[in-house]
Amino acid sequence: NKKLCYCSTDLQKTIRVAVIGRPNSGKSSFINLLVGHHILPVSQIPHTSFQPLSAIKTVGDTQYIFYDTPGIMSPKYSPKSFKISEKIELTRETINRCDMTITVVDSYISQKYSWISPEIQSFLIDFIRMPSV
Repeated sequence: NKKLCYCSTDLQKTIRVAVIGRPNSGKSSFINLLVGHHILPVSQIPHTSFQPLSAIKTVGDTQYIFYDTPGIMSPKYSPKSFKISEKIELTRETINRCDMTITVVDSYISQKYSWISPEIQSFLIDFIRMPSV
């Protein structure tokens, strides 16, 4: 029995995915949809996520770990109490531990801001060799 357990874990693959985007872009809702459960907190209030949270979905012998990162925006447009610089660093550390990124863009916000924020673009450029969607 023990040999069988060791063999099955050897076959299991883990894929770590960082989900990034602006505050309130739907990152938590998207991850909840992917895993099929309401695991991560969702709120209309910006900056609900202060640190990366994770949710896991296993499909066959592959385990997906989705990391919900804090919303990223320019420090010059956010109050100091939001500690955006710290959130940017936490997000960078999270991406560094992952196998790929997913950038979530809120279509409503995109009507006002027709670009991906420079801070998020910076992540995508810094991790250009990492698969991203």
